[in-house]
Amino acid sequence: MAYKLLAEEEYQDYKQKFLVFLDGLSEEEKAQLHDERLKMARHDRLRDKQELYDLGKPKRPPNGYMAFVRSSLHERGDVPMKQFMKELADCWRNIPKEEKEIYEEDARIEREKYKKELEEWEKKMIEIGREDVVRKSSFVKAKRT
Repeated sequence: MAYKLLAEEEYQDYKQKFLVFLDGLSEEEKAQLHDERLKMARHDRLRDKQELYDLGKPKRPPNGYMAFVRSSLHERGDVPMKQFMKELADCWRNIPKEEKEIYEEDARIEREKYKKELEEWEKKMIEIGREDVVRKSSFVKAKRT
C-alpha cells in the first residue's frame, strides 16, 4: 500500500507544479495549449476510427429517417442542400404513418443484420487477440461461453 501513497503524493506534486506552470503562461499561450490538446484529441479519434475501418468493423446502419433521406436525395436537383434538408425534415414529420413504417422496417432489418455482423466481427477480434477494439459487453459474453 505504500506505493499507492507514494503515487498519490507524486500526483499531487505534479498537479501543483502544473498549476504553477499554467499561472506562468499568458492567455495566448494558454489558448494555444488548449488548441493543441484539442487537435491531438481529434487526431487520436480519427486514428482510432481509421483503425476500426482497417480491421473491417461493420458500419452502423441508418435509422428510418436517414433511410428516407437516402431514398429522397435523387429529388434534390439544384436546390441548396440546407434548404433541401429542411424540406425533407418537414416532409418526414408530415408523412403518413404507414409510409414511415416502411422506412422504419427497412431500418430494423438493417439493424438486425448489423448486430449479427458486429458479433461475428467481435468474435474474430477476440480470436486474433484484439480485445481492445471490442465492446466490453461483448467481451464478457465471449468469456462466459
